[in-house]
Amino acid sequence: MLFHSLGKSYIFAPLLVFLLSACTSNPTLMPTPNLYVSTPYSENDVPKNLHNTSMELLYVTDRAVSEKEGVMYNASRSPSIAYGVAKVNFGDKSLQWGELLEQSNLKNRSANLTT
Repeated sequence: MLFHSLGKSYIFAPLLVFLLSACTSNPTLMPTPNLYVSTPYSENDVPKNLHNTSMELLYVTDRAVSEKEGVMYNASRSPSIAYGVAKVNFGDKSLQWGELLEQSNLKNRSANLTT
């Protein structure tokens, strides 16, 4: 036998912790590109109709429809493809457009902008 039976748990336990921790993290915005840190873009560069802290994303999925209330899809695969629109908020609902613009130009953000 190449591995002792207890030795396998030393390999799989850290792997399991790593995989579970990846599923529980809140996504954050990517760091501000260096181009915008040295030369911030202005509010005039963004069309007025986009001056808000949320956006709609189009998506396509082959996930199966969930039976649970409040959950649209589950982890199972479906033989068909569905599409829809998801609304994503940057930060909490109290975040104002001006603060989002300011924070998006900073190298080290002081506000929590999890999506």
